[in-house]
Amino acid sequence: MNFQDSSVFDSPRYLVHRHAQRQLREKNGIKIASDKEDTVPFGYERMNSFCLPPIQGRGYTIQIEQEIKTSFGDNNLTTTQKFMGLAARFKLPENALHSVYPPQGHEEPTTTLPSVVFTDPSFPWERPGSEKSDELANQPDDYVRNRTPWIALFVFTEDEIKVPAANLKEIFPIDPNHKGDVTQSPTFSIPIDTLNMKHIRKTVTPLTVEENDRSDDSKTTDIILVQKPLFQALFSKYEKAGEVSLNANSPYVYNHRYLAHKRVVNTRGMALSYLQSSEGESGSFGVVYSHRAGPTNIKVPTPVYAHLVSIERVEQLKPWPLANDIEYVAMVSLHSWSYICLPPGTRTVYDDFVDLGRSITYLAPKLSNEAKSKLLNRPGVGPKLLERMQNGYTLQRYRTKTGEVTSCFMRGPLVPKKVQLPSWWNAFSMTGHDLNILDQDLGIMDISYSAAWNLGKTMAIADQAFTTALVRVRGQVVVPAKNEAQAQYAHSYGIYTSREELLKSLDQSLERLGSLHLATSQSRDVLKQRWQRPGKTSLDLSFHGKAVDASIEKHLENNAFRVAGGYQIEDGNRQDEVVHLYDEYNIPNSPDWVVVMRWLLDRMNLHGIPAHYLLTDASHLPLESMRFFNIDDSWMASFLDGALSLGNHLSQQQDDVRNNIKKAFKKYLSSPTSIHEHPPPIPRFGCFIRSGLIRKFPDLQIAVDPPESLEGQPILIRHTIMDDGLMLCLFSEPPSATRFKRLRFTQPPHQQTFEAGTNLTDTSLKMAYSRTFTHIAKPSDTENTDPIDWLECKRNQPDIDRGVIFLWDSPSIGGQPPVPLNCLLMDNLAADYLLKLNTALAKPAPKDPNQNPEDVSYFADTAPTAALMGFQQSSKSCSLHIDMLEAVCNDITNFKDDRSRVNINLEIWARLPTYIFRFWSSNQPGTIEDPGSIPTLSGEDAEGTVVSLQQDIVFSINLEDKKPGLYYVEYIQIRIPVGPPPKDQLSPLPFLKGNLTGVDSRARATMLSNLRFNPRVSYTKDNKLEIILLPRGHFQLPTGPDNPTKPNEPKSKLPVVPVSSCREVSFMLSNIKVHLLPKNVAELRVFPEIVVSYGGHPAQGVTSPETYMRIRTPPQTQEPKSDW
Repeated sequence: MNFQDSSVFDSPRYLVHRHAQRQLREKNGIKIASDKEDTVPFGYERMNSFCLPPIQGRGYTIQIEQEIKTSFGDNNLTTTQKFMGLAARFKLPENALHSVYPPQGHEEPTTTLPSVVFTDPSFPWERPGSEKSDELANQPDDYVRNRTPWIALFVFTEDEIKVPAANLKEIFPIDPNHKGDVTQSPTFSIPIDTLNMKHIRKTVTPLTVEENDRSDDSKTTDIILVQKPLFQALFSKYEKAGEVSLNANSPYVYNHRYLAHKRVVNTRGMALSYLQSSEGESGSFGVVYSHRAGPTNIKVPTPVYAHLVSIERVEQLKPWPLANDIEYVAMVSLHSWSYICLPPGTRTVYDDFVDLGRSITYLAPKLSNEAKSKLLNRPGVGPKLLERMQNGYTLQRYRTKTGEVTSCFMRGPLVPKKVQLPSWWNAFSMTGHDLNILDQDLGIMDISYSAAWNLGKTMAIADQAFTTALVRVRGQVVVPAKNEAQAQYAHSYGIYTSREELLKSLDQSLERLGSLHLATSQSRDVLKQRWQRPGKTSLDLSFHGKAVDASIEKHLENNAFRVAGGYQIEDGNRQDEVVHLYDEYNIPNSPDWVVVMRWLLDRMNLHGIPAHYLLTDASHLPLESMRFFNIDDSWMASFLDGALSLGNHLSQQQDDVRNNIKKAFKKYLSSPTSIHEHPPPIPRFGCFIRSGLIRKFPDLQIAVDPPESLEGQPILIRHTIMDDGLMLCLFSEPPSATRFKRLRFTQPPHQQTFEAGTNLTDTSLKMAYSRTFTHIAKPSDTENTDPIDWLECKRNQPDIDRGVIFLWDSPSIGGQPPVPLNCLLMDNLAADYLLKLNTALAKPAPKDPNQNPEDVSYFADTAPTAALMGFQQSSKSCSLHIDMLEAVCNDITNFKDDRSRVNINLEIWARLPTYIFRFWSSNQPGTIEDPGSIPTLSGEDAEGTVVSLQQDIVFSINLEDKKPGLYYVEYIQIRIPVGPPPKDQLSPLPFLKGNLTGVDSRARATMLSNLRFNPRVSYTKDNKLEIILLPRGHFQLPTGPDNPTKPNEPKSKLPVVPVSSCREVSFMLSNIKVHLLPKNVAELRVFPEIVVSYGGHPAQGVTSPETYMRIRTPPQTQEPKSDW
């Protein structure tokens, strides 16, 4: 397989290809660039304090010096060139954002610090964030280890960034061509032309642009108007005691160096990042988080607004504090969203993981105990219906071929229990109808496999590339097979010789030609026989001829395997010594087979299967739940059979080409590939996760325990986000004690949340200082994961000696009143955290001659870094561990389907003579294991007497419309007298008037030809069987000119059918038990009453005296007959 072809990783089976890629690299010792630079083991992450791009978005000067030495003297030439590094400034590049937390509209506690993850790890540093600290004279002590990003993330409440409409009109008359009022977006940002930013009244902005400096991304942007007191509080430098520094003469942004870092994670087991990584398993991301928490004084959930803003050139705002006439500061908003901030003490991510673990069960409707007891208390039907529901079935609306609407059982390929069908089951079908299964206990049809067959055919028709390739594959199989069968038959009779055989027989032909002159003169008898040779019989070598049909099967199989085959190339030569089927790791014999095989494999991995087939009812997968399932191989086989049924132009009874294509595909699925010692993995087991955790963490990491080995099949073969908050996982085998014991869901490292502390209220903050180590070896004691210290800040009792870590309200700045801040003072927090680490972990670590032969501590550092603070402020990673053998396998067992299959082949029936009806025994209906054992009964019992059995009577009614458009049928009524059989007669009679049959409540009628009517069967008080044919539609009798009989009367409320559409109305009356006649009565005549009601006319009886039903006594070897 060419792994440079990105199409293999765009497939839904990319996990399988990645596993094979790792195997080949491990086998051949191939290393890639990321193996040396950014590779981390599975389950680990690496954090870097910053990641500078090669060229930042700032001005540069290139100076070139050239030294020239000649015999005339030396000369040094110097030239300079200025250029500007290009980088985004007013808008984010496309696909720059990987994820944000919290997601839009989600609920989070007030301790949450929002964060943004970038796909480019160097994006937060693409532009200078603090040009002042970049100057050599002003570089801080930790400048080598930290860099200030040019972006920052802030959280605002509505009253902090919402500008009253009157103020907007006052400060925004800047564009005379602008029509309409300036409005704010739902997150209170304002779209604006960048040239107009400096013209906003009573507002100052750090970013301005001139007309000649504008690029494509700097023509328009979004801004937010931050109130001056809040802006000064956010960008002031605070001393250790929490007071504003009096020496500051400009805004302070260097504290943001702790709020951005680079993370390198192993992306294996992630749904999005692992798919997007081009090589290897590592993914690098840039992370920016906020140091401002949500409001702490709320009692109800409150919406807050997160804005990713540019802080470039904020240091250059003059004067500082801002002038008195300034009311707002316009900041460029690169991205914004809103979420709900919950009051202190609400649920957390940990609670969501716990609830998800408690919801684990198999994919089936979860019935309440009350519902189960109601079903169990209904003897006969109730327990059977409960069993079907527990097996994953749902009741669906179903319309029969004759138009009646009824119910049916339906399920998709995902079942809670393994399905075991009998060995005789075959998914092959020509129409899909014979894959229906009748539930004999409930009398309901199961259309699951029939629906699968039709779905496969429909999806195949919709895919033009697959359909075209399949037709060509069929041709590649049929044409050579037909030619080979014809040649074989002709060769057996000596009328065909291949080229090789002809060349071998040339020496014998020459000898015979040389002996012609030796022949004697022919006798007269020989000449006479020359004209009396027998005529030749015609040779039928057509595809359906006996000669070809007898031997073509093996040629079809050979050619199907040839088309599905592949080969290897070594040293430029094709290797055909070992014959392999094409397995995506070798070169195919047919490019069309590649399209067909990949389409089939993708469908087996449930790619493209409509959601209402995977989840036939919403109750199977409720909110905040995890559901496991098995995959029904018979359902998938029916689906694939329907897909491969296209392009059959040869036979209507048997598709041998399709069978051999399926045989080659099954051989591929059961054989080791050309590079593996195991067959290709296909899904056997899986799970659905529907939870808000998927919205928060779309890269939720999945790991199998024991870990997957490179030698065996991969266990996790598909991991995808199907919808917002819905994840699908497919596994190559069900849980087992050796290869698949446990399943672990872990919060992704690069999407870990950040928090201000473990508990934050309006009066206090509690924070745990995490242990971290600079030595390669961690201590062996059991407390190495416990916090080294607990920080508790009180609003009214600040710890001046330790430093103020959190500010609820800002101090007064520039004469402005204090404002709610709810902000971490990162400089004070970093210094205090570093001091605690150096103090608590000062004990010496064990010596390592290879690493550090001197005595060192477990932690020793001189300056805090962004990586250190990012680790400290990260919330603890949550993980859900599932013991598969205990949590799932105890519930998922096998069930055996023992229902009868509907086996009807209408094409064959149409070519047979008129069928003599025979009847199945109701006492021995047969079983699914042996349908051929169902006994059939004739019309006579064991002693030779005629037995009366239930029959079907066909009625045919013809109405003639002599005046089109005048008559409309409202209903047709037929009454047939019923009652006891006639008494014995003493003398023979040609016929006898009597009744049809006794009253039978199971009698029913079905329309055969004209489906505009709906038959209803009932019994009258005067012992008559009444059949009323009522129109189905909503066509009503018109008025006015269309109804000349009664132009002034309102139209009829009953639906009607024009007589012109009733020329033939036929229906079948079923379950009629006809009386047997006495031996002395040859015929019984039953006279029905027929009434037709026309709209606008009185009902008319159309029965003539000659209309009757005739019942005759059948011979002893036949069943009773009835006709008109």
